[in-house]
Amino acid sequence: MAQSPDPNKEHLSKIIADKCDRRLKAQQEKRKSIFFGLGMIGTVGWMIAVPTVIGVMLGRFLDRLYKNGVSWTLTLIFAGLCVGCFIAWQWMNKEGKS
Repeated sequence: MAQSPDPNKEHLSKIIADKCDRRLKAQQEKRKSIFFGLGMIGTVGWMIAVPTVIGVMLGRFLDRLYKNGVSWTLTLIFAGLCVGCFIAWQWMNKEGKS
């Protein structure tokens, strides 16, 4: 009676093989300089800062246009910060996979 292969073992072996391949690739690549890391930090900073500043500017405009009890500036600062963090997170995931 032949047993079919266990799908969990196949999945686990694929994960292990992928991690081994990534480790070997990382060992073969040249070391990146400190400036590469600083550039990545700067890129992530801009990805977060730009939507936040756009939120501030749009919020200030809406606060002047509609003089009610709602603070559009605070609301759009928070929204811009969330959008910027999401964009940075997506970019970091994409860079981590490549």
